Amino acid sequence: RTRELINVAILAACGWERQLYSHLRGAKNVGASNEECELALNSVMSLTGSEVFSRALEVWNRLQAAQQVGS
Repeated sequence: RTRELINVAILAACGWERQLYSHLRGAKNVGASNEECELALNSVMSLTGSEVFSRALEVWNRLQAAQQVGS
């Protein structure tokens, strides 16, 4: 779980959206809570510009929407 959350933070900071989506999904699959995923994303906010951070949040919102449809 920790490894996936670290990957989430790194990929969010780099702006790699496709990989970020995959690792957010992976983090959820290994038991990370929504709060933990959001903390990983928020941890990079000070390292990136608001545009990169906003795109990462859009990826997170897409994943959440997809999971709600799938439930």
